[in-house]
This record gives sequence, structure tokens and C-alpha cells, in this order.
Amino acid sequence: MSMLSSGIGGLASAIALLVIAPPLAKVSLMFSEPESFLISIFGLTVIGSLAGNSILKGLLMGLVGLFLATVGTDSVTGVLRYTFGADRLMSGIQMVPALIGLFTISQVMENCEDYKNANKSLLEQNNTALGKKMLPRLREVPRYLWTWAVSSVIGIIVGILPGAGGNIGSWIAYDQTKKHSKEKELFGNGSMEGLAACETGNNAVTGGSMIPLMTLSIPGSPNAAIILGGLLIQGLVPGARLFTTQAPTTYSILIGFALSNILMVFVGLAIARYVVNVVKIPNSILMPVVVSLALIGSYAINASMFDVFVAIAFGALGYLMNKFDLSSAALILGLILGGTAESGLMLSMVMARGNVLGYFFGRPVCLVLMALIVLSIAGPVISHVRGRRKAAQ
Repeated sequence: MSMLSSGIGGLASAIALLVIAPPLAKVSLMFSEPESFLISIFGLTVIGSLAGNSILKGLLMGLVGLFLATVGTDSVTGVLRYTFGADRLMSGIQMVPALIGLFTISQVMENCEDYKNANKSLLEQNNTALGKKMLPRLREVPRYLWTWAVSSVIGIIVGILPGAGGNIGSWIAYDQTKKHSKEKELFGNGSMEGLAACETGNNAVTGGSMIPLMTLSIPGSPNAAIILGGLLIQGLVPGARLFTTQAPTTYSILIGFALSNILMVFVGLAIARYVVNVVKIPNSILMPVVVSLALIGSYAINASMFDVFVAIAFGALGYLMNKFDLSSAALILGLILGGTAESGLMLSMVMARGNVLGYFFGRPVCLVLMALIVLSIAGPVISHVRGRRKAAQ
């Protein structure tokens, strides 16, 4: 399901890139700092769906994530904050080591608690076996069509927004799918719909981020910025010429992008049957290997041992959070969106010249985003009230 959804999301974004790049690129011209701030706030409304049993705990972890996002150099004023003299913190807390710590090392620590079963594999511990089924049956496909379609659209739109990235597309797609699912209780407990939404939204961002890049020279993500550099080195200047005089080269790149998403599915399915056997390896062997690879990955990003220590610290934090039923996803979402929200708000206040509310309400796109935020917050509340009334009846 992960590979299939990734391919569908990537292919949908490639088609959007081929067909509707110029019109969608014009929309991105309407987005500035106020819109970036409101998009970040809209992303933070997802916390309610990630909070588990306690929305209050989820909001608390979201606030902790927002606080951690302030560590480092203020992007507007240039002032150092909460670095405690550590030069490595001047650029803030690196996202990947934090993610590795919260979602990988903390999980390994939990698995190591059961030392009596250290020589048993995950399959043996759960008293189960691997199935032979790889793809969903044809009669199961219709239930995922809506998830794939909506998540693809969300991912493409988020990709067009500069600086948003795959994480936001993935979270928003997951949140919207959960809100409209008939099996909400399965989300976080092995829901195929949730998996399909995350993977589709995440990969649909890739094509979306290429739309403003190839038409307006505005990279929608760090990876798109690297591709922009590659295009310029080859003498391909984004804009009208890219789709006219340089069209043969451009469309070759776009078709290659689409084919790579299709090829990814087939390659993934070909190796999945063998890779999945990793769950047959005893924990005493598997867990040290996982930790080693996680720490190597943390180090490899910036060739910095400090990032390794960040991963270990967040691993310990994630382990403690799991013990107290606190949401790691809410914390990491706050960390991801904090920088964008803060810089968007600060620059918007400068641009507003004292009339902040008038400036926000005077921008049509801001009004649309405000309405979406209100609906996103009100939706779960209304559903909760209806649920209580039904239970009372």
C-alpha cells in the first residue's frame, strides 16, 4: 500500500506538472508572508487528530514543538535564542536527527524493554506469520480511490507553496482522511487509509514543488532548490523559454519524472517480498543494527557528531513521552511548522505597518485560509458533540 500510494501521488503530481503548470504557478504569485503564516496555522490544526485520547496533551506537545522551533538565530532580527553558547545550535535543531530520535530510537528503546524475548523476532513475539498477499484485491481498490484523489490534490497544492515540503502535505492529507473516515479508531493502529493518505500526500508534493520552480524560478522545497541549480548550470532558465524554445529538453525531464514514479512502484514491489523478511530477524540482532543505521544517518546529513547527540536526546525524550501517553507527532509538527509560522507572522507585521488585522483581512487568499482554519477546528468539535449526543440517546 505504501509503494502503490507513493506511485499514485507522484504520478498525479507529474501529470499536474505536465498539464497545469503555468496556471497554477500564477496562483503562487498571490502567496506571500501572511499566507505562509496562515498555511502553517492550518497545518497546526492537524494536532487535534494526532493527539490520541487527550487533545490537551496534544496541544501541549504542539506548543513544546513550537518552542523548540525558536532555538537558534531569529530569521528576522538575527538575534540568537536559547543556544546557551553552543555554536551548533545557531542554525536551530536539525529536523532529521530529531525525527530519527523521536520515531526510531525511542521505538527501539521500547522494544528492548522486553529483554526476555530478545532472541525472538517480531513475528514470534506477536505469534503471527507473513502473508503472501502483496497488492489490494480489485474489490478493495474503490475504498481507497477517494483517499488517493484527495491526498494527491492536497499534496500538489502544498507543494506549490514555497517552503511547505512533504511533511506538511503528509500530515494534512492524513488529517483530512481521518476526519472523513468511517473507521477513525483504526488510525494510529494500522489503518490502511491512513497509510495511503500519508504516502500519497508526501509524494504528490514533489511535482507540486516543481511547478513554481519551472515557471517562476521559485523553489517550493530544498530539493527543488537543488534542481534549480542543476537547471541553471545546464543553461535552462525557468520561465516561458523553458516551455517554448527549450521544450524538448524540459518535457523529456517531466516525462522522466513521471516514469520514475511508475518504475518506483515496480522496483519496490519486486524487492518488498524479500525485504519484509527483516521481521524474522531476532530483536537482539535487529535492534542494534537499526540504532547503528539511525545514528549513521544522523551523522551523514552534516557530518556532525552534534546531530548524533540530538538524535539520542530526542530518542530519550520520545521514550519518556510514550510512557506518559504524549504525542510525538504533535511535537514534531510544531517543530516543523514553527519556523515558517514565526517568520511569516513577523514579516507580515512589518508589511502591515501597524494595521495587522486590516492587512490580513484585505487579502482574498488569507480570507480563504482563515475559513479553512475555522472549519478544520470546528469539524472535530462538532463531530465530538454529535458523538456524545448519540451516545446519550
